[in-house]
Amino acid sequence: MFDFTDNTPSILEKEGPRSLFRGLGPNLVGVAPSRAIYFAAYSKSKELFNGVFVPNSGLVHMSSAGSAAFVTNSL
Repeated sequence: MFDFTDNTPSILEKEGPRSLFRGLGPNLVGVAPSRAIYFAAYSKSKELFNGVFVPNSGLVHMSSAGSAAFVTNSL
């Protein structure tokens, strides 16, 4: 198992602080557009469901989150 407190000093000593962020750029390039689409879909579906259900109710939030997840995961 990876123990952060035991291994981090040796990684920093051997590879330097930049090694802790290796792979962050490609990960953000992949995640950022997906999150942007999710929040846009959530916002639009929340506007729609506020007109159908009791405004800002739990049902509106759950339905909006489900719709946004469906849109994001379908891409």
